[in-house]
Amino acid sequence: MTSDLAVLRQRAMDRAKQLVPGDARVRIVRTRLAARIPTARWRSLPDVLILGGMRCGTSSLYKYLGYHPGIAPSLRKEVEYFTRSFSEGEGWYRAHFPVAARRRAHRRLTGRDLVSFEASPYYLLHPHAPERARALVPDARLIVMVRDPVERAFSHWQHMVRHGIEDLSFEDAVDAEEARLAPEWERLAEDPTYVSTIHYHCSYLARSRYAEQLERWLAHYPADRFLVVSSDAMYADVGATYARVLDFMGVPRWAPKTFENYSYLGADFGPATSTLDPGTRSRLDAVFAADQARLAALTDGMTRA
Repeated sequence: MTSDLAVLRQRAMDRAKQLVPGDARVRIVRTRLAARIPTARWRSLPDVLILGGMRCGTSSLYKYLGYHPGIAPSLRKEVEYFTRSFSEGEGWYRAHFPVAARRRAHRRLTGRDLVSFEASPYYLLHPHAPERARALVPDARLIVMVRDPVERAFSHWQHMVRHGIEDLSFEDAVDAEEARLAPEWERLAEDPTYVSTIHYHCSYLARSRYAEQLERWLAHYPADRFLVVSSDAMYADVGATYARVLDFMGVPRWAPKTFENYSYLGADFGPATSTLDPGTRSRLDAVFAADQARLAALTDGMTRA
């Protein structure tokens, strides 16, 4: 099957999945995963991790990379092994990736390695994810996606509202964040096995402090293992950004004929109707100013796309 036909097939499958109720889709993925666990010992670990951030275009990049004939995506996006699913064990994690025989066959046919990857946006924020990742995949390449921090926080809040998770206004949710998250940060520090729903869902400001998050990862991986991708730049020129990501991953340049925005693909809800208040925008610009300056310093000299 040619690459373009493979893309058309995958897009048709993506659309067909939307006809299946969400609960049924989850059961299907779990069944497929269970069937792969017995072969976990013969499966390789990922070469690349997309760490986040949330609402920064990770869904679109996951799809774009999955279309590439030399790249094998994880069984599902957001594996979350180094965060909420760490207790499942390494075999469970390996079951999300291709068997070594497939990689050997790809090399025989193409003369190149098949590159595997996953994308879990919570990795960037979670305090234990960098250490866990370093212990298991020390040679992984790491992709960090960033976006205007205020826009990202507001989009995050809209996403939670759409799903019925958040009932506070954006301003109230932002004001409540410190009180909400303080005990969660403490418990996560004290108990590495703790899974925090509040920390995962309601970290609007925390997830937009990119420098603070990146510093935790830089304590475990050298700077040359990172690629920083601007989602604004990606959507302004998807082809050029995609090419730079492929170069970073070490695979040949190739692209589908069209790039779709997958931000809401599969969602059974429409866009939120609220808009960002200009006063709130100005206030949060000031809140994020120091972190943005630190981010510029941290990423000076890093590979960017």
